[in-house]
Amino acid sequence: MGILLIVLIVLTIIDCILIVISILLQEDKSGGGIGMLGGSSQSFFGASSGNMLAKITTILLVIFIILSIVIAFVSSRTGSTITDEDLARTRSTENMIGVRKTLTKAPAIISNEVYEKEIIAKLTNDADKKLINNNYKLDSSKKFLSLKKNVSSDDEKKITKILNSINFSTESISTVISPEDLTSDASSDN
Repeated sequence: MGILLIVLIVLTIIDCILIVISILLQEDKSGGGIGMLGGSSQSFFGASSGNMLAKITTILLVIFIILSIVIAFVSSRTGSTITDEDLARTRSTENMIGVRKTLTKAPAIISNEVYEKEIIAKLTNDADKKLINNNYKLDSSKKFLSLKKNVSSDDEKKITKILNSINFSTESISTVISPEDLTSDASSDN
């Protein structure tokens, strides 16, 4: 059906061009000229060309209307080009301001401010809050939380799922970590 639709659209475009040409060649109501092109339509097509061009224009307009209806009918029968996957993706992101990437694993480091505003504040389930609070620890500078090293793979998967459910993404975090923060964090682990 795609080829039929393309053929119909091409025919409609050709019909539109012919309509414009036939209108431009028609004699204007004041009786002089070939519309916008100037000159006399009688000398170009003969004395009865005014009636003939009006009939041609009418026929072309009827053809245009018929082609438009057929295109609408054919395109409604071909189905939507939007897939179910596209619809699911749209539904999952319709409440988001911007599209964020889905996390594949729990982030290793999160700033304390982002942790409080973007994660804890958005969680409504106390069990989810407890799971996340038990697996992230505040560093000595009190600026960052890091994922504990002994987190089970099941807990990490649960954390990732929870963070994805609230549309959390590491792309939204603009964190600058100084070398002092990394060394103080590493020394507190020992």
